[in-house]
Amino acid sequence: MYKHLIFDKVKRQPLVYRLTIFIALFIALPCIPTTFIRIGQQNWLLASVDGAIAVFCFAVAYCVMKQIWQELMPSALSALIALGVLAVVVFGGQEHLFYIFPACIAWYLLSKPAIGLSIAIGINIAILPIILNYDKEFLIAFYVAMLPFILLLFCSSKTLHSHHTRINNLATIDYLTQAGNRRLFQQDLDNNIRNNERHNIPCCLILLDMDHFKALNDEYGHNIGDKVLVSVAKLTQQRLRRSDSLYRLGGEEFAIILSHSNLKEAVLAAKDLKRYIDAEQDSFLPAFTVSYGVSQYRKEESAEDWLMRTDKALYESKEMGRDRITVTH
Repeated sequence: MYKHLIFDKVKRQPLVYRLTIFIALFIALPCIPTTFIRIGQQNWLLASVDGAIAVFCFAVAYCVMKQIWQELMPSALSALIALGVLAVVVFGGQEHLFYIFPACIAWYLLSKPAIGLSIAIGINIAILPIILNYDKEFLIAFYVAMLPFILLLFCSSKTLHSHHTRINNLATIDYLTQAGNRRLFQQDLDNNIRNNERHNIPCCLILLDMDHFKALNDEYGHNIGDKVLVSVAKLTQQRLRRSDSLYRLGGEEFAIILSHSNLKEAVLAAKDLKRYIDAEQDSFLPAFTVSYGVSQYRKEESAEDWLMRTDKALYESKEMGRDRITVTH
């Protein structure tokens, strides 16, 4: 059962973090036996290098799994691989030069295509003073293979990165309003809850729902109704901080997750948003009002309970006459 929990936790990670875990373990596991082999050969320097790489890679995988400095781990692993390649080429000699080939694949998987290309070229330039003393025919053969390999990886990585971005947008972005969809909302809500539980980072939730939207649709038609929804999303996005995120939950209901915000800050943000939407509506569209519910996450509260509590605050705004903000403590 514990094994299933680990695999389930890995599967829930975004692709770049899953790749970071797999690459870290792929590097670390072979390093364990090679460390002991080098100890048996009394090659203490390379044994130390292999052992250090294994420990660092296990640490990277652990940090990604536990979401400790998670954003830094792909870059940290790329840097480790670069240092490891330099170390084995410097201390291991000519026969270790071919470690650069799998290293290049890892750099492209862990980074954006341009960054992967920069690292690959940079490492090849860095080792030039070391390998110029190698056999000349060997070096020519090596670079005849290496240069097309780097360019092929770059083109493939760029294509895959573009496809992945497009597919990810289709899976997580609402097509009409370009806000996040309900699936992304649930993922981000769970992530904010985990950050609060582990690091005590406050987070708040604002639910907003357009008033009498069905009547607006019936009177003006769905085409105008869609334009009003787009306008609401656009106006809302203009007032959010970079750390805040907007989602369309369905129909005329939207949600905002405010990371690193307490309840007082969330209420001020909701009031500012209400004033802005009321003042900046498109004069070519029907006038509308929006009701709001605001809450802060409570310790050990489930995502469903938090959402339900905020939804009750939104419902109270509707019951009390609409076009208002209700806060739940």
